[in-house]
Amino acid sequence: MGLLFFIAGYFVPAKFDSKGPARFLRDRAIRLGLPTLLYMFLIGPATIYYLLLAPRGERMSFARWWLSYVVGPDIRGGGTGPLWFCVALLIFCAVYALGRVAARRTPLNALWVPADRHVLALIASMAAATFLVRIVQPVGTAIYNMQLCYFADYVILFAAGIHAARHGWLTRMRRAFGLRWMAIGAGGGAVLWFVMVSVAVALHARLEPFNGGVTLQSAANATWEALFAAGMCIGLVVIFRDGFNRQGRFARFLSENAFAVYVLHPPVLIAISLALRAWAAPPVLKFAVVSAVAVAASFGVAAAVRTIRPLRWVLS
Repeated sequence: MGLLFFIAGYFVPAKFDSKGPARFLRDRAIRLGLPTLLYMFLIGPATIYYLLLAPRGERMSFARWWLSYVVGPDIRGGGTGPLWFCVALLIFCAVYALGRVAARRTPLNALWVPADRHVLALIASMAAATFLVRIVQPVGTAIYNMQLCYFADYVILFAAGIHAARHGWLTRMRRAFGLRWMAIGAGGGAVLWFVMVSVAVALHARLEPFNGGVTLQSAANATWEALFAAGMCIGLVVIFRDGFNRQGRFARFLSENAFAVYVLHPPVLIAISLALRAWAAPPVLKFAVVSAVAVAASFGVAAAVRTIRPLRWVLS
């Protein structure tokens, strides 16, 4: 998720510069807000009612149940479903726009390439901020379907994406630099995670201290997450920049329907999972089959739904 916020931040400055604050916020509200409302008031409730409640004997009509759902606490708790990302991104964009308006000037686009010390500073800031947030918002808690225990990383990586755009990081960063930090992040993060788990198992320690609070375990957990996230963000961007920078017909189809899949996949995935729940297969095989079928079906449904003109406008 941190990588998605990093990439989203990368495209924000150019859009703001070309559109101005009013049009920028309007377009963000349409692009991110309308799909969220579509999910909250139609896709999500329909999924719950027709796939989970009705098969179990729910006698209340969908209209009556829907009304009780939208005025009740459920829609405020988890009603956004996976679209919590759009809500968070909309908030981040609004804060950026307000900051730009308050500053009353356009930031300089001075080109420079990040060095190791900048990556280390990024990791340290992410780890420290996550540790502090989890003192009051430990892992497992959420506010309006947003797990704030992870949001320190999201905010910092979103800001890093903005700086990357302003200073030309992603086009000027050397491939070797990106691959090295990917290896450090993946390898170092895996080692730190393994050490934490091994020590906890050996000492028969409780898991709660890893989730938050003023504990050494929480600090270690925040550190490995920051190390892994930073390394993967840098490495994956470089790999895809250099090795996957072309788009054929199939890749174009996937790209055009990716956002619609993101919005529409929950009912598809749940329906397929329920249809195969009686299949007595090894869990790993079942997971692989359900995943493959759900991905293919989600893209098929997304492509079909996007043929409907109003929905195509919302889901493009």
